[in-house]
Parts: sequence; structure tokens; C-alpha cells
Amino acid sequence: SIPYHFSGSIRKNSVSISGDYGVAFDMHTSGRERYDGAFSMDEFPVAFPKAILALSVDTGFSYTKEDGLNLMISRIFAQEAGGKYAFSPKLTVSAATVSKYGAFLNQIEYKDSYSSLKGKSQLLWSVNDGIFDSASFLLEANDKTGTESVSISVDVSNPMRDSFSGDFVKHSMYVNSQAVLKNFDLNRFTSEVNEKNALTATVIATGTIDNPYIGINVDSL
Repeated sequence: SIPYHFSGSIRKNSVSISGDYGVAFDMHTSGRERYDGAFSMDEFPVAFPKAILALSVDTGFSYTKEDGLNLMISRIFAQEAGGKYAFSPKLTVSAATVSKYGAFLNQIEYKDSYSSLKGKSQLLWSVNDGIFDSASFLLEANDKTGTESVSISVDVSNPMRDSFSGDFVKHSMYVNSQAVLKNFDLNRFTSEVNEKNALTATVIATGTIDNPYIGINVDSL
């Protein structure tokens, strides 16, 4: 386990918390049922069974009953700090926003020992009358030369407008997804490094969990 220490104060119109690893949380009311604030931390360690994640965050937020929670993210930085993965993965997200309609990650950078990929991502969802209608996810990233790239798209829908449940996830939630990898470096996952160890392929998955269709087309390996 990793020890943490926090302290703070709670007043009528504000809350303030600070602690180890640069943790700082401030929130205040600025009108009827409106809350504004900011949250940050620097290389905050999060322990998993076989790895340690160091997480840095710098974000502002607001909340109203009408608009819900809105996040204005300046930076999220995550890296594996326990030496579990030899290729030293790092992920940076900046210029991102999150609202009741979805999340827009306008700048994403993934770096490790083998490559650096930059791109963007978004996650949108639609809920009407308390029933989930649809969601879509998109991620596109490539290196500066365009040699290596990753493109992932996922669309999830509820054509029967069933209530959310275990049966809904298995039988009624329809998924249409595609992943396209171009010269994806497989040395991240192998014990022996080979400069030709790269994958170019397309994976398609559609249908429901209990009745799926999965297609794989490998162009080069």
C-alpha cells in the first residue's frame, strides 16, 4: 500500500483540500445551485496488483443542475512507474472537455521506447428519458512520419430502447466497431526485438455479445 496525507477546510460556501503529491482541490458556490472549482495533482501514485501508475492532473470544473458536470482539462499525464513494462508507456491528454453529452480529447500523445503517436479522441453518448440510446467512440493517432498509426471506432446502440440490465448488455446492445493498425510495433510485447516486428491489420466486430461477428484481415506481420 502507498501512504497518503491530506488536510483541508470546509466552510459555508467553499471546500479546500491539499495533500501529498501536489493534491489541491478547491470548490466554491457562485450562485444558486452552481459550483465551480479546480483540481490538480502531480505524479500521484496509484497501486495496482502488479503495477504502479503515476498520475498527474490539472483541471477546472463547474456544476449546475441544468448542465450537470463540466470538466475543462488542461492536462492529464499517466505513466507506469513501477518498472512493470520495459517499454515505459506514457500517455498525455491536453485541451480536453467533458460534459453530459460526451468527452472531447483534442490532443493525445502516447509515447514509449519504440514510438510516439499523436492524435485525438472523442466519446459521445445519448440518454433520453432515462434510457440509453447510443454511444460512439473514436480514436485516431499516428507518428510524425505517418509510418505507424492506430484508428479505432466503436458505435453502440439500443434499437429496442430496452432498460439497462445484464440481459440488455448480452442480447440487445448492438455494437459496430473497427480497429485499423498500420505498422503497429509488436516489440512492446516480445522478448526479442526485431525491427520488422510490426503488424498491419483491420479488425471488425459487430452484433451483440451473444451473437457476434468478428473479422480479421492481416496485411502484414
